[in-house]
Amino acid sequence: MAKKAENTEKNVKVAEKTEKTAKKTAKKYGFVVGGALNVRKEPVKGAEIVKVVENGAKLEILGKENGFFKVPEGYVMNEYVEIR
Repeated sequence: MAKKAENTEKNVKVAEKTEKTAKKTAKKYGFVVGGALNVRKEPVKGAEIVKVVENGAKLEILGKENGFFKVPEGYVMNEYVEIR
């Protein structure tokens, strides 16, 4: 009986670790709201614009820095992106 309880405990730990890993690796997306949005080279309002994305565009969110979301092309102000 002790062996069965030990195995169950190990399975729970493995499941918890798998869930944490999945959350870390799951892609996060946001959508542009409020009009066209500048994608900037750095997370600073005056930084060089590298691209403009249209209202409603879907963006992959890689992280957050200084009030900006990091996206594959650069940075966008987080106040104009809605996470869904």
